[in-house]
Amino acid sequence: MTPKEMREERVKLHEQSQSLNKKARDEKRDFTAEEQGQWDKIYAEIDRLGKQIERDEREMGLTAEFKANPNGDTRASDGNPGADHRGGNKETAKYTPGDALRGWCLGNTAELTPEMRAAAAAYKINPDSKELRIKLSKKAFRSVKDCEQRIEEIEKRALSVGTTTAGGFTVADETSMYANIELSMLAFGGMRQVSTVLRTDTGGPLPIPTCNDTGNTGAILAENTTTTALDAVFAQLVLDAYKYSSRHILVSVELMQDSAINMDAFMGRILGERLGRITNTHYTTGTGSSQPNGVATASGLGVTGGAGVAGAFTYNNLVDLLHSVDPAYRVGGNVGWMMRDATVGAIRKLVDGQSRPLWEPSMQAGDPDRVMGYPIYINQDVAAVALSARSVLFGNFSKYLIRDVREIILLRLNERYADLHQVAFLAFMRTDGDLLDAGTDPVKHFIGNAA
Repeated sequence: MTPKEMREERVKLHEQSQSLNKKARDEKRDFTAEEQGQWDKIYAEIDRLGKQIERDEREMGLTAEFKANPNGDTRASDGNPGADHRGGNKETAKYTPGDALRGWCLGNTAELTPEMRAAAAAYKINPDSKELRIKLSKKAFRSVKDCEQRIEEIEKRALSVGTTTAGGFTVADETSMYANIELSMLAFGGMRQVSTVLRTDTGGPLPIPTCNDTGNTGAILAENTTTTALDAVFAQLVLDAYKYSSRHILVSVELMQDSAINMDAFMGRILGERLGRITNTHYTTGTGSSQPNGVATASGLGVTGGAGVAGAFTYNNLVDLLHSVDPAYRVGGNVGWMMRDATVGAIRKLVDGQSRPLWEPSMQAGDPDRVMGYPIYINQDVAAVALSARSVLFGNFSKYLIRDVREIILLRLNERYADLHQVAFLAFMRTDGDLLDAGTDPVKHFIGNAA
């Protein structure tokens, strides 16, 4: 089936689940064992189709890209960074690695000729690495001059850097590992996808001024009457820079030499997942004391569940939670629900007053499923449904600020464990997070009743 047909099939399956749910509800009973099995099977197929759609569309995009440019052999036009500025025949012109790097770091990969790509290989540069190129072009190279200075640094360093015989280590391996770490962190958890990420060059306290003037209003004045003063009260949110470690992994040199997989890339993914797990937990439920202040911790109380239901929520609870957030925060990007995956399963069984399911399957590529028109962001670090648990969050998650200090520091320790003929891999990062405008509660939570 095509992605379009699979989306249509998801909708049909959802309608079948609605019929099952409606029948049981109209008869004022719970599912039979057979009906529960049918319901579970339907939603398992809905989830499977959703994953298949994502894989197929990604593969289709890459196929189209490779068909349009199978060899990366798009010629440059004169005057662009990386173009043939020496004149002469472009087919036979020679380019230095500096030409390739300049064109690559400024984002002109389509303009790199085969000769320039070959020259880039001298630095072990992958000109199709989108994530690393974006990082360099936006942060490290804000002008051609900055780029040229970096080229000079690399050219000088290239004279003294080679491949070691013990571990096969090159400078390019560090670059590829950093790219793997960043990708793994973005794919893990949920907080980094919806928060506002700030990157700073130093790790000193980062004060962010705030002002809550929502309680103040203007006034009517009679003619020839003097106005009265009403000052605005300012405060500040301070983000620190807590240091996180992935903890090191020891690998024997024999394994490094004999393994059929790219061990550097594999270790990069493992270290990234470790940092991703701990930071996402703290961005979500951190106490704010010697660690980030989590979004669930900083959120305001929206609604408390009823007694005697083990912390579960109802349709009315979710409506009240949505409307507990001020309308000013219910517009813009990254406004939605946040919960763990099991909680989404509970919401799928809920209906509104007209017996319509709250859960709305996505019909658009790249869009998440929705509840009451707002997207669902899955975050496994949000508490499960339980007594006194903050199991559902709603609000504008772009108001949660994540502060990163520079990039991740990645270390490959060749000498420390040399007597054991081992290599250690280790990563560090410095980060913090907190909810902006916490006094006006841009994010609120549902909490299960304590009884």
